[in-house]
Amino acid sequence: MPRRGGSNNNTSINLDFLDSIPPSPEKSTPTSAHTSNARKRPRVDSNNGDITTVNSNAVLAAKRLAATKKLKKDDMADYEAYLNDSAFGREARTHLLMLQVNTKLDKIISSQPTWEPSSGLMKNINSYVASSSLSTSLLSFRGDSTRDLVVNKLISLGLDIPENIRQDAAAIDRLNKAVEEAFTQRRSSMKKIIRDSMYHKVGGSWVRLDDQDCTNIYDLTKSLVHGTHSSLTAELCARVAIFRMVYVGSPGKEYWVQVDGTINGIRKKYEYKRREIAKAVKFILEEDRQKYGINEYTITDDDQTDIQNEVDQLIQAQNLKSSNNDNDEEIDAEINGPENSSTEEAQARNDGEPGSAHSPSTDKDDDT
Repeated sequence: MPRRGGSNNNTSINLDFLDSIPPSPEKSTPTSAHTSNARKRPRVDSNNGDITTVNSNAVLAAKRLAATKKLKKDDMADYEAYLNDSAFGREARTHLLMLQVNTKLDKIISSQPTWEPSSGLMKNINSYVASSSLSTSLLSFRGDSTRDLVVNKLISLGLDIPENIRQDAAAIDRLNKAVEEAFTQRRSSMKKIIRDSMYHKVGGSWVRLDDQDCTNIYDLTKSLVHGTHSSLTAELCARVAIFRMVYVGSPGKEYWVQVDGTINGIRKKYEYKRREIAKAVKFILEEDRQKYGINEYTITDDDQTDIQNEVDQLIQAQNLKSSNNDNDEEIDAEINGPENSSTEEAQARNDGEPGSAHSPSTDKDDDT
Protein backbone atom coordinates (compact mmCIF):
# COMPACT_ATOMS: atom_id res chain seq x y z
CA MET A 1 0.00 0.00 0.00
CA PRO A 2 1.46 3.34 -0.94
CA ARG A 3 2.20 5.96 1.66
CA ARG A 4 -0.45 8.45 2.52
CA GLY A 5 0.33 11.72 0.85
CA GLY A 6 2.89 10.18 -1.39
CA SER A 7 2.85 9.88 -5.12
CA ASN A 8 2.64 6.88 -7.29
CA ASN A 9 3.22 7.43 -10.92
CA ASN A 10 2.52 3.87 -11.84
CA THR A 11 -0.93 3.52 -10.41
CA SER A 12 -4.09 5.48 -11.49
CA ILE A 13 -7.79 4.96 -11.81
CA ASN A 14 -9.02 4.20 -15.30
CA LEU A 15 -11.50 6.92 -16.25
CA ASP A 16 -12.33 5.74 -19.76
CA PHE A 17 -15.74 4.67 -18.60
CA LEU A 18 -16.71 8.33 -18.30
CA ASP A 19 -16.49 8.71 -22.06
CA SER A 20 -19.84 6.97 -22.39
CA ILE A 21 -21.65 9.82 -20.58
CA PRO A 22 -23.44 12.05 -23.15
CA PRO A 23 -22.41 15.69 -23.18
CA SER A 24 -24.52 18.11 -21.13
CA PRO A 25 -26.97 20.32 -23.08
CA GLU A 26 -26.54 24.09 -23.15
CA LYS A 27 -27.83 25.85 -20.07
CA SER A 28 -31.43 26.93 -20.54
CA THR A 29 -33.75 29.14 -18.51
CA PRO A 30 -35.92 26.92 -16.38
CA THR A 31 -39.68 27.28 -16.75
CA SER A 32 -42.07 27.49 -13.91
CA ALA A 33 -45.68 28.35 -13.22
CA HIS A 34 -44.52 31.94 -12.79
CA THR A 35 -42.79 32.16 -16.16
CA SER A 36 -45.04 30.01 -18.31
CA ASN A 37 -47.49 32.88 -18.90
CA ALA A 38 -44.81 35.43 -19.70
CA ARG A 39 -45.50 37.73 -22.65
CA LYS A 40 -44.41 36.19 -25.91
CA ARG A 41 -42.20 38.20 -28.16
CA PRO A 42 -43.62 38.79 -31.61
CA ARG A 43 -41.83 37.09 -34.44
CA VAL A 44 -39.65 39.41 -36.45
CA ASP A 45 -39.10 39.10 -40.15
CA SER A 46 -35.39 38.47 -40.66
CA ASN A 47 -35.43 40.38 -43.94
CA ASN A 48 -36.80 43.76 -42.92
CA GLY A 49 -37.46 43.58 -39.21
CA ASP A 50 -41.25 43.95 -39.54
CA ILE A 51 -43.32 42.53 -36.72
CA THR A 52 -45.61 39.89 -38.19
CA THR A 53 -47.65 38.95 -35.12
CA VAL A 54 -49.24 40.93 -32.33
CA ASN A 55 -49.52 39.91 -28.70
CA SER A 56 -52.82 38.19 -28.07
CA ASN A 57 -53.60 40.44 -25.09
CA ALA A 58 -53.23 43.51 -27.27
CA VAL A 59 -55.51 41.96 -29.87
CA LEU A 60 -58.13 41.19 -27.23
CA ALA A 61 -57.95 44.75 -25.91
CA ALA A 62 -58.30 46.13 -29.44
CA LYS A 63 -61.29 43.86 -30.04
CA ARG A 64 -62.98 45.07 -26.86
CA LEU A 65 -62.44 48.64 -27.98
CA ALA A 66 -63.85 47.87 -31.43
CA ALA A 67 -66.88 46.20 -29.83
CA THR A 68 -67.74 49.45 -28.06
CA LYS A 69 -67.85 51.11 -31.47
CA LYS A 70 -70.45 48.60 -32.68
CA LEU A 71 -68.62 47.72 -35.87
CA LYS A 72 -70.12 45.39 -38.43
CA LYS A 73 -68.81 41.83 -38.71
CA ASP A 74 -67.00 42.59 -41.95
CA ASP A 75 -65.41 45.67 -40.38
CA MET A 76 -64.33 43.62 -37.36
CA ALA A 77 -62.71 41.07 -39.63
CA ASP A 78 -60.84 43.81 -41.50
CA TYR A 79 -59.82 45.32 -38.18
CA GLU A 80 -58.35 42.05 -36.89
CA ALA A 81 -56.54 41.51 -40.17
CA TYR A 82 -55.11 45.00 -39.86
CA LEU A 83 -53.84 44.29 -36.33
CA ASN A 84 -52.18 41.06 -37.38
CA ASP A 85 -50.59 42.54 -40.48
CA SER A 86 -46.98 43.64 -40.75
CA ALA A 87 -45.98 47.27 -40.20
CA PHE A 88 -45.64 47.72 -43.95
CA GLY A 89 -49.01 46.10 -44.53
CA ARG A 90 -50.73 48.35 -42.00
CA GLU A 91 -49.16 51.44 -43.56
CA ALA A 92 -50.31 50.35 -47.01
CA ARG A 93 -53.84 49.71 -45.73
CA THR A 94 -53.96 53.14 -44.05
CA HIS A 95 -52.84 54.94 -47.19
CA LEU A 96 -55.42 53.06 -49.27
CA LEU A 97 -58.19 54.04 -46.85
CA MET A 98 -57.12 57.69 -47.05
CA LEU A 99 -57.35 57.56 -50.83
CA GLN A 100 -60.84 56.06 -50.58
CA VAL A 101 -61.94 58.78 -48.17
CA ASN A 102 -60.61 61.52 -50.48
CA THR A 103 -62.47 60.00 -53.41
CA LYS A 104 -65.73 59.94 -51.45
CA LEU A 105 -65.23 63.53 -50.27
CA ASP A 106 -64.65 64.69 -53.85
CA LYS A 107 -67.92 63.04 -54.87
CA ILE A 108 -69.79 64.69 -51.98
CA ILE A 109 -68.37 68.12 -52.76
CA SER A 110 -69.05 67.83 -56.49
CA SER A 111 -72.64 66.76 -55.82
CA GLN A 112 -73.39 69.69 -53.49
CA PRO A 113 -75.80 72.29 -54.86
CA THR A 114 -74.44 75.61 -56.10
CA TRP A 115 -74.14 78.22 -53.36
CA GLU A 116 -77.07 80.57 -53.11
CA PRO A 117 -77.72 83.35 -50.58
CA SER A 118 -79.62 81.97 -47.58
CA SER A 119 -82.75 83.53 -46.13
CA GLY A 120 -80.66 84.85 -43.23
CA LEU A 121 -78.17 86.46 -45.61
CA MET A 122 -81.00 88.02 -47.62
CA LYS A 123 -82.32 89.59 -44.42
CA ASN A 124 -78.92 91.16 -43.79
CA ILE A 125 -78.70 92.28 -47.41
CA ASN A 126 -82.07 94.02 -47.22
CA SER A 127 -81.10 95.65 -43.93
CA TYR A 128 -77.87 97.17 -45.25
CA VAL A 129 -79.48 98.13 -48.56
CA ALA A 130 -82.26 99.99 -46.74
CA SER A 131 -79.78 101.82 -44.50
CA SER A 132 -77.70 102.77 -47.54
CA SER A 133 -80.72 104.01 -49.49
CA LEU A 134 -81.87 106.15 -46.56
CA SER A 135 -78.44 107.55 -45.77
CA THR A 136 -78.26 111.32 -46.22
CA SER A 137 -74.60 110.83 -47.20
CA LEU A 138 -75.47 108.79 -50.29
CA LEU A 139 -74.53 110.66 -53.47
CA SER A 140 -75.81 108.21 -56.08
CA PHE A 141 -78.65 105.70 -56.13
CA ARG A 142 -77.38 104.15 -59.36
CA GLY A 143 -74.11 102.46 -60.26
CA ASP A 144 -71.85 99.87 -58.68
CA SER A 145 -70.17 101.87 -55.92
CA THR A 146 -72.96 101.57 -53.35
CA ARG A 147 -73.55 97.94 -54.25
CA ASP A 148 -69.86 97.20 -53.76
CA LEU A 149 -69.94 98.95 -50.40
CA VAL A 150 -72.72 96.64 -49.17
CA VAL A 151 -71.09 93.53 -50.68
CA ASN A 152 -67.74 94.26 -49.03
CA LYS A 153 -69.42 94.87 -45.68
CA LEU A 154 -71.32 91.58 -45.85
CA ILE A 155 -68.16 89.67 -46.77
CA SER A 156 -66.30 91.24 -43.85
CA LEU A 157 -69.08 90.07 -41.52
CA GLY A 158 -68.92 86.55 -42.99
CA LEU A 159 -72.58 85.82 -42.25
CA ASP A 160 -73.72 82.79 -44.29
CA ILE A 161 -71.02 83.56 -46.87
CA PRO A 162 -68.31 81.07 -48.00
CA GLU A 163 -64.85 81.92 -46.69
CA ASN A 164 -63.35 81.67 -50.18
CA ILE A 165 -66.08 83.64 -51.94
CA ARG A 166 -63.59 86.12 -53.42
CA GLN A 167 -61.90 83.18 -55.17
CA ASP A 168 -65.25 81.79 -56.39
CA ALA A 169 -66.29 83.91 -59.35
CA ALA A 170 -69.71 82.26 -59.61
CA ALA A 171 -70.51 82.80 -55.92
CA ILE A 172 -69.40 86.45 -55.86
CA ASP A 173 -71.49 87.07 -58.98
CA ARG A 174 -74.58 85.65 -57.27
CA LEU A 175 -73.92 87.82 -54.21
CA ASN A 176 -73.56 90.92 -56.37
CA LYS A 177 -76.81 90.13 -58.17
CA ALA A 178 -78.64 89.58 -54.86
CA VAL A 179 -77.52 93.00 -53.58
CA GLU A 180 -78.36 94.66 -56.91
CA GLU A 181 -81.84 93.15 -56.83
CA ALA A 182 -82.32 94.31 -53.23
CA PHE A 183 -81.42 97.88 -54.25
CA THR A 184 -83.84 97.68 -57.19
CA GLN A 185 -86.64 96.52 -54.91
CA ARG A 186 -85.82 99.17 -52.31
CA ARG A 187 -85.87 101.98 -54.89
CA SER A 188 -89.14 100.68 -56.25
CA SER A 189 -90.80 100.55 -52.83
CA MET A 190 -89.50 104.03 -51.93
CA LYS A 191 -90.77 105.47 -55.18
CA LYS A 192 -94.22 103.91 -54.67
CA ILE A 193 -94.47 105.38 -51.15
CA ILE A 194 -93.59 108.81 -52.54
CA ARG A 195 -96.15 108.38 -55.32
CA ASP A 196 -98.87 107.33 -52.87
CA SER A 197 -98.20 110.45 -50.80
CA MET A 198 -99.57 112.56 -53.67
CA TYR A 199 -101.74 110.26 -55.82
CA HIS A 200 -104.50 107.73 -55.41
CA LYS A 201 -105.79 105.28 -57.97
CA VAL A 202 -109.28 105.70 -59.40
CA GLY A 203 -110.26 102.88 -61.73
CA GLY A 204 -107.14 102.30 -63.77
CA SER A 205 -105.72 105.79 -63.49
CA TRP A 206 -103.69 107.68 -60.91
CA VAL A 207 -105.35 110.89 -59.76
CA ARG A 208 -103.45 113.75 -58.13
CA LEU A 209 -104.62 114.63 -54.61
CA ASP A 210 -105.18 118.17 -53.49
CA ASP A 211 -102.09 119.51 -51.77
CA GLN A 212 -103.76 119.63 -48.37
CA ASP A 213 -104.80 115.98 -48.75
CA CYS A 214 -101.27 114.81 -49.48
CA THR A 215 -99.16 113.12 -46.81
CA ASN A 216 -97.06 115.60 -44.87
CA ILE A 217 -93.27 115.21 -44.96
CA TYR A 218 -93.06 113.88 -41.40
CA ASP A 219 -95.46 111.00 -42.04
CA LEU A 220 -93.94 110.36 -45.46
CA THR A 221 -90.46 110.00 -43.98
CA LYS A 222 -91.87 107.85 -41.19
CA SER A 223 -93.32 105.50 -43.81
CA LEU A 224 -89.97 105.23 -45.58
CA VAL A 225 -88.02 104.28 -42.43
CA HIS A 226 -90.64 101.83 -41.20
CA GLY A 227 -89.20 98.34 -40.84
CA THR A 228 -85.60 99.50 -41.33
CA HIS A 229 -82.66 100.35 -39.06
CA SER A 230 -82.90 103.99 -40.09
CA SER A 231 -84.23 106.74 -37.85
CA LEU A 232 -86.37 109.75 -38.56
CA THR A 233 -84.36 112.98 -38.52
CA ALA A 234 -84.81 116.51 -39.86
CA GLU A 235 -81.95 115.89 -42.28
CA LEU A 236 -83.63 112.78 -43.66
CA CYS A 237 -86.95 114.66 -43.96
CA ALA A 238 -85.12 117.22 -46.09
CA ARG A 239 -83.71 114.45 -48.29
CA VAL A 240 -87.23 113.00 -48.70
CA ALA A 241 -88.56 116.48 -49.60
CA ILE A 242 -86.07 116.45 -52.48
CA PHE A 243 -87.33 112.98 -53.49
CA ARG A 244 -90.88 114.31 -53.68
CA MET A 245 -89.84 117.49 -55.48
CA VAL A 246 -88.14 115.41 -58.19
CA TYR A 247 -91.13 113.07 -58.47
CA VAL A 248 -93.45 115.97 -59.29
CA GLY A 249 -91.37 116.79 -62.36
CA SER A 250 -90.03 113.35 -63.31
CA PRO A 251 -92.12 110.40 -62.11
CA GLY A 252 -91.06 108.06 -64.93
CA LYS A 253 -88.20 105.67 -65.57
CA GLU A 254 -85.59 108.44 -65.27
CA TYR A 255 -86.72 109.29 -61.74
CA TRP A 256 -83.64 108.04 -59.85
CA VAL A 257 -81.31 109.46 -62.47
CA GLN A 258 -82.95 112.82 -61.83
CA VAL A 259 -82.65 112.32 -58.07
CA ASP A 260 -78.90 111.75 -58.43
CA GLY A 261 -78.62 114.80 -60.64
CA THR A 262 -80.55 116.95 -58.17
CA ILE A 263 -78.55 115.83 -55.13
CA ASN A 264 -75.22 116.48 -56.82
CA GLY A 265 -76.45 119.58 -58.65
CA ILE A 266 -77.10 121.55 -55.48
CA ARG A 267 -73.69 120.60 -54.09
CA LYS A 268 -72.01 122.03 -57.18
CA LYS A 269 -74.31 125.04 -57.26
CA TYR A 270 -73.22 126.07 -53.78
CA GLU A 271 -69.62 125.02 -54.34
CA TYR A 272 -69.75 122.34 -51.62
CA LYS A 273 -70.11 124.92 -48.85
CA ARG A 274 -71.85 123.32 -45.90
CA ARG A 275 -73.72 126.38 -44.69
CA GLU A 276 -75.00 127.30 -48.14
CA ILE A 277 -76.10 123.73 -48.81
CA ALA A 278 -77.85 123.57 -45.44
CA LYS A 279 -79.75 126.77 -46.22
CA ALA A 280 -80.88 125.42 -49.61
CA VAL A 281 -81.96 122.09 -48.15
CA LYS A 282 -83.85 123.77 -45.32
CA PHE A 283 -85.65 125.94 -47.88
CA ILE A 284 -86.77 122.86 -49.85
CA LEU A 285 -87.97 121.20 -46.62
CA GLU A 286 -89.96 124.28 -45.57
CA GLU A 287 -91.54 124.54 -49.03
CA ASP A 288 -92.69 120.93 -48.72
CA ARG A 289 -94.08 121.48 -45.23
CA GLN A 290 -96.07 124.49 -46.35
CA LYS A 291 -97.38 122.82 -49.49
CA TYR A 292 -98.34 119.24 -48.56
CA GLY A 293 -100.64 118.06 -45.80
CA ILE A 294 -101.38 119.76 -42.52
CA ASN A 295 -98.35 121.57 -41.10
CA GLU A 296 -99.07 120.90 -37.44
CA TYR A 297 -96.10 118.84 -36.34
CA THR A 298 -92.58 119.23 -35.04
CA ILE A 299 -89.69 117.28 -36.53
CA THR A 300 -87.36 115.90 -33.87
CA ASP A 301 -84.34 113.70 -34.45
CA ASP A 302 -84.59 110.10 -33.26
CA ASP A 303 -81.47 108.34 -32.05
CA GLN A 304 -79.59 106.72 -34.89
CA THR A 305 -79.01 102.97 -34.78
CA ASP A 306 -75.54 101.44 -34.83
CA ILE A 307 -76.12 100.00 -38.30
CA GLN A 308 -77.19 103.36 -39.74
CA ASN A 309 -74.21 105.13 -38.17
CA GLU A 310 -71.88 102.48 -39.54
CA VAL A 311 -73.35 102.72 -43.03
CA ASP A 312 -73.14 106.52 -42.98
CA GLN A 313 -69.46 106.35 -42.05
CA LEU A 314 -68.74 103.81 -44.80
CA ILE A 315 -70.47 105.97 -47.41
CA GLN A 316 -68.66 109.10 -46.26
CA ALA A 317 -65.32 107.28 -46.48
CA GLN A 318 -66.25 106.10 -49.98
CA ASN A 319 -67.14 109.67 -50.98
CA LEU A 320 -63.79 110.87 -49.73
CA LYS A 321 -61.96 108.14 -51.62
CA SER A 322 -63.90 109.00 -54.77
CA SER A 323 -63.01 112.66 -54.46
CA ASN A 324 -59.32 111.76 -54.18
CA ASN A 325 -59.55 109.97 -57.52
CA ASP A 326 -60.64 113.14 -59.35
CA ASN A 327 -58.13 115.34 -61.14
CA ASP A 328 -56.17 117.75 -58.95
CA GLU A 329 -57.63 120.92 -60.44
CA GLU A 330 -61.21 119.79 -59.86
CA ILE A 331 -60.39 118.65 -56.31
CA ASP A 332 -58.86 122.00 -55.47
CA ALA A 333 -61.89 123.88 -56.81
CA GLU A 334 -64.40 121.62 -55.07
CA ILE A 335 -62.66 121.43 -51.71
CA ASN A 336 -61.38 125.00 -51.39
CA GLY A 337 -63.97 126.74 -53.53
CA PRO A 338 -63.35 129.89 -55.56
CA GLU A 339 -63.39 131.93 -52.35
CA ASN A 340 -61.20 129.65 -50.20
CA SER A 341 -64.13 128.35 -48.17
CA SER A 342 -63.63 127.05 -44.64
CA THR A 343 -62.72 123.44 -43.80
CA GLU A 344 -66.25 122.85 -42.54
CA GLU A 345 -67.70 123.99 -45.86
CA ALA A 346 -65.23 121.94 -47.87
CA GLN A 347 -66.06 118.82 -45.84
CA ALA A 348 -69.63 118.99 -47.14
CA ARG A 349 -68.32 117.60 -50.39
CA ASN A 350 -67.54 114.33 -48.63
CA ASP A 351 -70.58 114.27 -46.36
CA GLY A 352 -73.05 113.77 -49.20
CA GLU A 353 -75.26 116.80 -48.62
CA PRO A 354 -78.37 116.85 -50.83
CA GLY A 355 -78.46 118.80 -54.06
CA SER A 356 -80.36 121.32 -56.16
CA ALA A 357 -83.34 121.27 -58.45
CA HIS A 358 -82.94 119.66 -61.83
CA SER A 359 -85.20 119.84 -64.86
CA PRO A 360 -87.16 116.58 -64.60
CA SER A 361 -88.46 114.51 -67.44
CA THR A 362 -92.16 113.72 -67.80
CA ASP A 363 -91.87 110.04 -68.70
CA LYS A 364 -94.46 108.20 -66.56
CA ASP A 365 -94.16 104.76 -68.12
CA ASP A 366 -91.85 103.26 -65.51
CA ASP A 367 -92.50 102.84 -61.79
CA THR A 368 -89.18 101.58 -60.51
